[in-house]
Amino acid sequence: MSVKLFGLELADVTVLLILFLVVFNVSDHIILNLGILILLAGGLRYAKKDKPQGYLVDLAAFVLSPRHRHVSLSDSLRTFPVQTSSKGGGV
Repeated sequence: MSVKLFGLELADVTVLLILFLVVFNVSDHIILNLGILILLAGGLRYAKKDKPQGYLVDLAAFVLSPRHRHVSLSDSLRTFPVQTSSKGGGV
């Protein structure tokens, strides 16, 4: 169960709150700023139409995740141990 406010999830409201702070730091015109935020909220609701719950969080995790996974040296040694042999034959 997700918390909803005006049809938006908590993550959506958090994004709008951050945009609210950015918009009001750029301009002091309250009517224009509220109009911009209302349009952004409507656009967010439209973009999330027919999407599963938690879509914005999953999208952010995908976008912010590293593109390549790196294996550290200790992990690679633990997973693929170097085999030493005292027998003389091998490459």
